[in-house]
Amino acid sequence: MTAEVTLPPEMLSRYLGAAKPLTGAVLAHPVLAGELVPAAWVADRGATDPGRSMTIPVTPEHALGGTLEPGDRIDVLATFDSQDVRARTTVLAPQVEVIDVVTAGGLVGGEEATVGVTVAVTPEQATDLTYATRTAEIDIVRVDGPAPSDSGSVESGDLP
Repeated sequence: MTAEVTLPPEMLSRYLGAAKPLTGAVLAHPVLAGELVPAAWVADRGATDPGRSMTIPVTPEHALGGTLEPGDRIDVLATFDSQDVRARTTVLAPQVEVIDVVTAGGLVGGEEATVGVTVAVTPEQATDLTYATRTAEIDIVRVDGPAPSDSGSVESGDLP
């Protein structure tokens, strides 16, 4: 979506124009529909800090039945102590991009099943997700529509 806005000349270089191609770019922050995109929020994949990607092991029933595709945006949730009355679920990685979906041949009829989702993450998210894959149950939620607020995320070190 594009819209015409009037900015003071000294601010023009701080925001992206509609003509700026974003193919292959990485956004450092979620962007809401209609929001101006600051140039500082966009980095090329080959920039100095290319980000991280990691594969999260997850079964199809916890990953939208295997319907995920590269380019989808997802929230990664973890439920700690699921067999206990103290069980809690938290969003570990909000609005991360799916880079790839890892599949393996099924045992019956050769059907493929999702066994992992490769996502783009920050270093902090990678640490939290690594811990969670070993100690919690992981669920994937597809993000549709405008980007919601980031209020459900946890900071690194806030895990049990």
